[in-house]
Formats: sequence, C-alpha cells, structure tokens
Amino acid sequence: MGLIRVFQGRRVRDRRQLLMSEKLQLQAHYRYAIIAPLLEFRDMGRCTVYSADGRPARTLEEASRLIAGQHRVSRSTVWHWRRLFLKQGYAALANAPRSDQGISRFFAHNPKAKAFVEQAYLGNKLSAPACHSQLVTCWPELSMADCTPPSYSTVRRYLNSIPKLVVVLGRKGEKAFVRYARKSSIEVIEDFRRITGIN
Repeated sequence: MGLIRVFQGRRVRDRRQLLMSEKLQLQAHYRYAIIAPLLEFRDMGRCTVYSADGRPARTLEEASRLIAGQHRVSRSTVWHWRRLFLKQGYAALANAPRSDQGISRFFAHNPKAKAFVEQAYLGNKLSAPACHSQLVTCWPELSMADCTPPSYSTVRRYLNSIPKLVVVLGRKGEKAFVRYARKSSIEVIEDFRRITGIN
C-alpha cells in the first residue's frame, strides 16, 4: 500500500501522511475506501454503489445510506469522513493523536512528585515499583499532604512515557546513549524510506 492514491486522475498526497504510523495509514485507507464511491458519484456522476437488489443509487443521499449499511457505520460518520477528506485531505481521515497523550495529569499538577520520581528512576536507577514505593514513603516529606500519592500504575505509565533516549542517557550513560541514538537515527531513516518509498 503506497502513500499516493489516485482519484479522478490526480494524486492525493498530503505531507502529513509522511508522519503517520502504519496503523494510522491503514485507518485512513480504510475510511477513504468507504467514501471513495461518494467522491466519484459527486465528481463523475457515475455510481458504483448498488442496493441489495442490484439497483444503482440515484442520489448522493441514497449512496451514503447504502454505504453506511454495507460498512456498518452511521451515515453521519460517512458524511463526516467525506467532509474531512474534502476540507483537509487524506491524512485527516486518520484519528489525530490526543494532545495530552503521554502526559500524566497527576505529575503535570505535582512537579515535586514528578521531579522525585524522575530522579529515582533516572538518577538512582530504581525500578518502577521501587520508585513508587519510595514516593509513597517520602510523600509526607514532599509536603504534599493535600492529596494522596499516585497509584503504582500512574507512576509506571509516567515512567514509560519518558522518551527512550532520555531513559538510555539517564540509566545507562553517555556511551550507551550515543550508540542508541546512532542506531535509532538509522532506524528512523530506514522507516521513513520504507514508508515513503523515497531513497
């Protein structure tokens, strides 16, 4: 599956596609395949959507109803995807990542706890369970009596959200960081070339 889609003799390519993961590309491709007959119907006046008895849809509204039924999505969803594609392009068909993804609300509002956990994990090289245990033990000393300490899963999720390069530098040192960064940059370039087809 390439990044370029042909629609009505023109290429549909969006620079944001280059940054999409394969999972998001598949999602956009799936949604595009669903709305493509509506786009063709509108632009070319020919219908590729047929009812169960073999009759072609006569109107865009009828085509959308048939498509929604065939793919088991609501008509409003089909129209929403069509509007997204027409206004913002192919990449808009994939779900946008959440703006708060990887950000812990607890640690965003408790910078002392965040600094403590980061120091324990990166500086002292403690495991996630040990970081949580230390945090709970030292909670009163952090003068955070107005709230309860976070659960272990909150601490673990936050530590897992720290970028891998930062973890390697903090826990394994500069030499390991340089090796990992070099390996990572080569993998990123290879992934870019594989996804885009650009050499």
